[in-house]
Amino acid sequence: MDQFDGLEELSFFDGDNVMDDRPLGLIHLLNIKESIPVYGLRRLASKIIRIRRINRIIERVTGLQDQGHLQDAGELAEIATNMSRNLLGMEHPNTMYSMAKLALIYQDQGRLKESEELAVQVWEVSTRVLGSEHPNTLKYAAQLISIYRSTEQWGEAERLGVSIMDRSKRVLGTEHEVTVNIMTELTLVYKAQGRLKEAEQLEMEVLQTSSKITGTEQPNVSYG
Repeated sequence: MDQFDGLEELSFFDGDNVMDDRPLGLIHLLNIKESIPVYGLRRLASKIIRIRRINRIIERVTGLQDQGHLQDAGELAEIATNMSRNLLGMEHPNTMYSMAKLALIYQDQGRLKESEELAVQVWEVSTRVLGSEHPNTLKYAAQLISIYRSTEQWGEAERLGVSIMDRSKRVLGTEHEVTVNIMTELTLVYKAQGRLKEAEQLEMEVLQTSSKITGTEQPNVSYG
């Protein structure tokens, strides 16, 4: 195992949030690792710099998404994903995060086949590496349900939604954003198939949950 494995976690993503990006001095690094050969410090510094460069790219991708510049966002997300794969490996949580973001951009661009392929890959890897009940795995599953719905794969969307909804309720809680998203997606799947009674029952649960979270406000569930 590389003696520097894990140090990149100090300056990369933690879920959806960018971690503190203050400069890391050599003394601080030496306090974290008891023994770092002098010859390796340059390699370690280079790795951290590259990781932080990926950070900046992902931040820029998010900004471009928010502004609706999907073409530019997609191109930068592809760069970030490739850099993360090469530097951290396919199974690193931050690589999976970059891939999931790229899948979302592809979905928004209408590149649904590419979006689905990436989303399936991310969900499967996350399930294997982090476990089926990890919050990230559940979040990636919710994203995949949305893609299945976009491609009118109702059976796949329903099977996945039903299989993880109760799991998300148990692990994250009924009022967690991921759980609500899964329930909302499944509601839309039922609605699209004309299964109005099932859709209404699940929508009512979503509305009641949202009311608990916000007090009075209810989510805008659009059946488009």
